[in-house]
Amino acid sequence: DVNLLPESARVNTSRVRYIPTVALAVILIGLLTVWGFQERIARQRYLAAIDAEIARLEPQLRETMAIEEKIEQARRRVLLMDGFAKRVSADMSALSGLSTLLEPPAWLSQLELERDTVSIYGEATQAAGLLRTLDESPLFRNSEFALPISRKGSNELFRIRSVREENAR
Repeated sequence: DVNLLPESARVNTSRVRYIPTVALAVILIGLLTVWGFQERIARQRYLAAIDAEIARLEPQLRETMAIEEKIEQARRRVLLMDGFAKRVSADMSALSGLSTLLEPPAWLSQLELERDTVSIYGEATQAAGLLRTLDESPLFRNSEFALPISRKGSNELFRIRSVREENAR
């Protein structure tokens, strides 16, 4: 087919000339769509990589937490044993102090050592002065007779309750 009309009078009605434009528009829309989803796809890949790393490290985390719990239990046991050792040391100090403070012929028939108090039962020739002797010691304070002094032969029976000093423990 030859078109003999001058170029200005010719009418182009062929739809073939739109094919490159449509093809480029489809390619452009496809590229814009891929570009729009690229961030979402990258984020999903990143989250998948993080989840895989978490799954890989989770057994180590559980093992570490178990070890930390065992360490904490051991630390609590050590502190408890240190507390017992300090209490034993304080109790021995109180016993030693009582042995030093109660001079013969005074003697004890019973001793109750508690964390905060000490109660002593015994005999002495002069029991009234024992309160002052105990209170002057750095180990005891607020000494008082738990029962009135009674006599047994030439000795006096006493029951004294005293508060143990904090810094002496």
